[in-house]
Amino acid sequence: MDFDYIKNLSSITVKPVSDFSLQKTLECGQCFRATKGRDGRFIIVAMNKVIELEQNGDSIVFYNSTVEDIQQIWLNYFDFYSDYGSIYKKIMTFDKMKDIVDFSYGIHVLRQDLLEMITSFVLSCRNSISGVSKTINLLCENYGNPLEYNGVKYFTFPEVNVLRQLSVSELEKLKFGYRAKYLYEVYNNYDDDYCLGNITREVLLSFPGVGNKVADCVMLHSGISKAVFPVDIWISRGLRTLYGCTSSDYAKQSKIGTEMFGELSGYAEILLFYYARENKLGV
Repeated sequence: MDFDYIKNLSSITVKPVSDFSLQKTLECGQCFRATKGRDGRFIIVAMNKVIELEQNGDSIVFYNSTVEDIQQIWLNYFDFYSDYGSIYKKIMTFDKMKDIVDFSYGIHVLRQDLLEMITSFVLSCRNSISGVSKTINLLCENYGNPLEYNGVKYFTFPEVNVLRQLSVSELEKLKFGYRAKYLYEVYNNYDDDYCLGNITREVLLSFPGVGNKVADCVMLHSGISKAVFPVDIWISRGLRTLYGCTSSDYAKQSKIGTEMFGELSGYAEILLFYYARENKLGV
């Protein structure tokens, strides 16, 4: 897919971007470090950068970025190279999915930093999205590298060599709670090659604090695999309401999704999650 890059004094506009909603993508629960300003723009701290974005139809306006960074980082991060129009059309053909796709249309599955996703989803156990965001931001403020944009200071996600130096007690001070001991082990057993995508679900499951749900979430939201179907309370309610699934067993629930959607499981999951959460499905 080819894009046009229109340089302005303080921004770069990228177009055409089809089948994409910036707001839904950043507010659907997959991104823990995106904030929305009063002007409707979003600020994201990711991939060792801070950028500001807004959407105007099929155009995405990037602030505090370069054409080189957009091409090398952000097109991949937002998964703009995938044909979501075709993906949505295929998912619509599955039982009871047309209304869900129509409602959630425009959500892209972000390709986020692997270690940040492991940290975020380990912290998500028995935690809210806002709670995870606060803890991740606290970690970054204390041990990340500073960035400045429009007079405001932001912080990158810490480098792995910095995280390896932290003790369990230091992680506990950052509100990691009982998860501190898990992530301490993760950081000290993390292979630098993992960030290149050289990691399997089995390796993830070998980390303390990483069960089936966390492993599936990490695989999906770090861009390793779209053939997984993570199950949380909203997906569970959706499966029960739409497909009559009464089992509370994670493996059985996830299998329903993967058997139904196959290689499109991850895409379908995030659409269903957003639909179920926004419509309070099954509550």
